[in-house]
Amino acid sequence: MSEQTRGSRAMHYVAGRYDLQVESTPWYDLVSDSGVKYEVKSGMDKVRFWEDQHRSLTSCNVRGSGWYVIVQTTKSGGVLRHRKIRPQVVTRMIQKNGGWVKSGHKRTDDREKYLPVSEFFG
Repeated sequence: MSEQTRGSRAMHYVAGRYDLQVESTPWYDLVSDSGVKYEVKSGMDKVRFWEDQHRSLTSCNVRGSGWYVIVQTTKSGGVLRHRKIRPQVVTRMIQKNGGWVKSGHKRTDDREKYLPVSEFFG
């Protein structure tokens, strides 16, 4: 199963778990009826954060309306566990782990950071 398919399954799992609507914008995946934005990050061993997306979600959270949901998935796309986490906590984790790095993608010059899934459930 592809990473993209596992990510889609994780997003729909979170939508059902928290009664959210799929919106899939460039910087968040889901939204509550009250307008709170949620970005789902999923992976088996690690999750990737994009700096520009993170900046947008963090500024949204200044008003108390932004969350990440980290989902650890299995190879077949099942959900092992999940955790809601504020963007500011992710900022501290990224700083603790060396900060942002250039992505190396030809499509974008944005910076990224991979973090081990285990750090969110530690």
